[in-house]
Amino acid sequence: MTFGHARILAALRWRWNIVRKYLTIIPKWGLYGLSGLMPRDPSLWVFGNVFHDNSKYLYLYVTNHCPQVRAVWMTEDKATVKKLVSLGLKAVTPWSLRGIWFGLRAKYYFFTHGVAQLNFWTSRNAVLFNLWHGTPLKKTEWDDDGFLGRIFRNPTWKDRFIEHPSRYVRSSYVLSSSPYVSEYSRLSAFRVTPDQCVLLGYPRLDVLAWSREAIRKHLERIQDTISLAIWEQLLSFKRIVFYLPTFRETTSVVTDTKTDFLTDCVLPLDRLLGICAQAQAALLIKPHPLAYTANRRRVMNLSPECIVMPPDLDLYPFLAITDILLTDYSSVMFDFMLTRRPIVLYLPDRDSYLRSCRSFYFPLEEVGIRTLVETPEALCQTIKELLSSELSQNYTDDSILRFNQFQDGNACQRICDFIFKLESAGIHNRSQ
Repeated sequence: MTFGHARILAALRWRWNIVRKYLTIIPKWGLYGLSGLMPRDPSLWVFGNVFHDNSKYLYLYVTNHCPQVRAVWMTEDKATVKKLVSLGLKAVTPWSLRGIWFGLRAKYYFFTHGVAQLNFWTSRNAVLFNLWHGTPLKKTEWDDDGFLGRIFRNPTWKDRFIEHPSRYVRSSYVLSSSPYVSEYSRLSAFRVTPDQCVLLGYPRLDVLAWSREAIRKHLERIQDTISLAIWEQLLSFKRIVFYLPTFRETTSVVTDTKTDFLTDCVLPLDRLLGICAQAQAALLIKPHPLAYTANRRRVMNLSPECIVMPPDLDLYPFLAITDILLTDYSSVMFDFMLTRRPIVLYLPDRDSYLRSCRSFYFPLEEVGIRTLVETPEALCQTIKELLSSELSQNYTDDSILRFNQFQDGNACQRICDFIFKLESAGIHNRSQ
């Protein structure tokens, strides 16, 4: 085959893929219309997609504490389905026959990144409960003024009907952690009314109130052997510093760049490892799931004191035993406030980040965290001082309450009680 023939075949293949996408979208819209006619079962709840974050913790709570509910995990990851089924839990892929049936019959859909995580095409007239994935510093969804927000600001007909139709369907309810969070972000970002913005707290933060033994049993129960091995290793150190940088939209898997996240974050790794070694402290590092890293599947031990976790592991069992959180613009700062342990914000690229990525809802200084450093030297000095002193929170109680109304570890229970009250009152879907 000549080079010219290869180019022709490649062009034909590309065009066929476009035609196929258009052909498959028609029956999907038909299924969406049909799903609105299906009777919904209030005892059938579906959750998804990647097995972590708020959906995971609510799903596990429901399976353990709500026998009147059939909780089904829905994901395209067949390995996750196989594992959950082996644990005696209900799990399906969205386009399997059982997955389509559960999607058509379930009354409640729970998700953290949009209903497309489950199956948008079977969701019409279901109650869409958006658990979201954190308290935002960066503007998000309809508020997003970065390149990821283009589909909201300037949607094309392809966006609305072919590429991203689920993004334009409003949730029935959106979870929030405080009145302030609802006011500055939830109402505008998701285009919902105050009644649809429910203040119940995040399920993933319940784990911060668990004992170490409870966390160990949790990891054993779900057979998360990788996390359990790292968790046990960390307990041998006197202190744990957890570095959790957010992703940069200009250098991430979203933009198909190849700059490693550690290089991008300007972390003085060698000096930090020396400081941790002297203090018998561990430096735990977890890339953002969207950050580029060459090793996405395995644990890396860069030194006896340094562990780099795979980006898709659940971070909350580790956050519960962390002594010092090191982050930048990540919403994890608001979560970690519940521990009342110190937070260090490392911001070597603040100006360039604001120019090239999303803007913030408010200046970082208004968060209330007192330790903001911008140079590698200042970071090393700060970590050294914290590791050699008694740890205490470096933010006020008012700051904690502003972003976290609930601090009792009972978010899952509150959400379930909320749903049961909806059913008792005969309240159904409000948004579609």
